[in-house]
Amino acid sequence: MSKTQDHSQQHHGRHHRSQEARFGITRTIQTVSALACATVMALVGTTSLARAHPGEAGGLRATPAPPPVVELLSRGSVAKPFEVRAHGIELDADRRIDVAVAHLTFQPSGSTGWHRHPGPTVVTITTGELTITDNKCRSTTYHAGDTFVEPGPPRHVAVNTADTTTETIVIFFVPTGAPALSIPATAPRCSN
Repeated sequence: MSKTQDHSQQHHGRHHRSQEARFGITRTIQTVSALACATVMALVGTTSLARAHPGEAGGLRATPAPPPVVELLSRGSVAKPFEVRAHGIELDADRRIDVAVAHLTFQPSGSTGWHRHPGPTVVTITTGELTITDNKCRSTTYHAGDTFVEPGPPRHVAVNTADTTTETIVIFFVPTGAPALSIPATAPRCSN
C-alpha cells in the first residue's frame, strides 16, 4: 500500500469515528486520572429546578433549587492538535483546545439547571450522589467514586439527589478561548 493510500485510509477512518472519539474521549475514564488536574465548569446555567415547600393556606410554593458552588481549579490551552495512544487509551483533538478543571459543591436538591457544554466533559463524584437527566428525560444516578463522560452539546441537568452535600470534579475539553464552559439551555418538552 502506498504512503498516500495509507494516509487516506487513516484520515477516512478518523472522520468516521463517533463524536466521543473525535473529541479524544475514547476510554477517557482511565485517562481522567492522568488529567485530573485539568479544569472544570466555570459557569453553570442559572435556570434551576424548583423544590416544593409548604406555603400559605396549605398550598405549595416553588423555591428555586440552589446552584452548585463552582471553584475553577485550572484552565489551560493545548497549543496544537494532538493524538496520543498509550496502554489502550486514546486521546486526540483535531484543533487547539482548552482543558479546564473545576470543583463543584451541590447542597441537597442543588441543581445546575438545564445547560450544555461546548465540548465533552468527564465528571467524577467525590462525595454524595448526582442524578443526570438528559435531553430525552432519561435519568442516571451516580454515586461517590463513579466517573462518567458527557459527550458535549446535548442539554442536560444535574441534581443532587442525596440528603447530604455532593461534590464533583469536572474536566472540560472545549475549543480554545470558549467564553463559557457551561451554557444555559431551555428544558426539553419531556421535562414538563
